[in-house]
Amino acid sequence: MVHRVAVGWCLCGSFSGRMYYPKADYLEEVKAITSNLSGCRRELKIEVWRGYIMTIEPMIVTDKIGRSIVLRNAEEDDAASLIKFMKITTGETPFLIREPDEFSLTIEQEKIFIKEQKDNPRALMLIATVDEKHIGNCSLNGIGQYRRYAHRCEVAIALYQKYCGTGIGKLMLERILTIAKKAGYEQAELEVIATNEYAINLYRKLGFATVMS
Repeated sequence: MVHRVAVGWCLCGSFSGRMYYPKADYLEEVKAITSNLSGCRRELKIEVWRGYIMTIEPMIVTDKIGRSIVLRNAEEDDAASLIKFMKITTGETPFLIREPDEFSLTIEQEKIFIKEQKDNPRALMLIATVDEKHIGNCSLNGIGQYRRYAHRCEVAIALYQKYCGTGIGKLMLERILTIAKKAGYEQAELEVIATNEYAINLYRKLGFATVMS
């Protein structure tokens, strides 16, 4: 039996469940220059509308072995590589929720999905590339349509196996959690297989705590 664990990361300091409604009703540009554990200088440029994140410009980060990783929004032109990515990664690891033959979207259907993500002011799909080759995804989505859920979001991440263990997943999650907070979310959630100790340790380092098992 596969045992899954739900973990949560609180963006406001506690799992209070307090509702939060962004108050901004103007367009502004937020630029944050940060230096994290990798020691690299990175620039994140975000457009904010009514308190919600719309798009981000491509950003370059550096992994543990010195490779330049580009993080950017998924685009419709990425549809074919995203389908290939899902079919390969689901076969590389037992820790994703699908079997390879259970991913059946066509390229046109994937393009529609990507556009829906781009048009959703409370969602974001990041992809990571090395030398313009797609190597990983990290997504952010709201949980449900109810106002009482407005403070909660779910995140998901996957990488090609050969790129795991080099800090790329951590860099992607740090960016997606920063964006989630700027978007007005207070609690980020994800599910992980209980035996996936490497991922669980990473999530705990980022501040996640087990909320259900």
